[in-house]
Amino acid sequence: GRNWPITAYVEMAIRTAASRMHLALQVDAMAAAGHDLAIIVHASPEPPCAKCVPWIGEVVSLSGMTPTGSDVSVTDSAGDVHTVHVAGSLAEATAAGLFHANCRCSAVLFADGADFPADGVSVPPGSAERYKAEQRLRAHERSLRRERRRQAVAGTPLARKAARERLAGARTRLQEQLGKRR
Repeated sequence: GRNWPITAYVEMAIRTAASRMHLALQVDAMAAAGHDLAIIVHASPEPPCAKCVPWIGEVVSLSGMTPTGSDVSVTDSAGDVHTVHVAGSLAEATAAGLFHANCRCSAVLFADGADFPADGVSVPPGSAERYKAEQRLRAHERSLRRERRRQAVAGTPLARKAARERLAGARTRLQEQLGKRR
């Protein structure tokens, strides 16, 4: 129901497709190694959306072969034993809205010897500011592309001059943002 500029929509679609391809490759690799369980983690400093919340920190069966509600125990790399209930299958979680468009959640191997976040959050400290800076950078990039499009269609000398000035301003703001990240 949103009215998106085509470029923003394409970026979102590409991010989503890349994320889903990564997940598919990850699940295939875990299955090929004989593993059926994964824990759902949220890799963003922003809170997860309502569709994802029920699944964060939960263990799912990749193939559906491990029944929902089963108790499973694993020993992590530190030697601690973790016993949990299987919350459902990956297919059920996906059908319930997990891994939606722009989702930053992921599945991490839940097996003996694996390292995994017990609370389902895998964000390093200080990441909230990094996330906000990433969002500001993306806004500057969108602004720069918008000003380039406006310059390309400017029909009069006065309009071309104004478009060049706006484009120069957008470039300056982007460079300032990039300077802050270093």
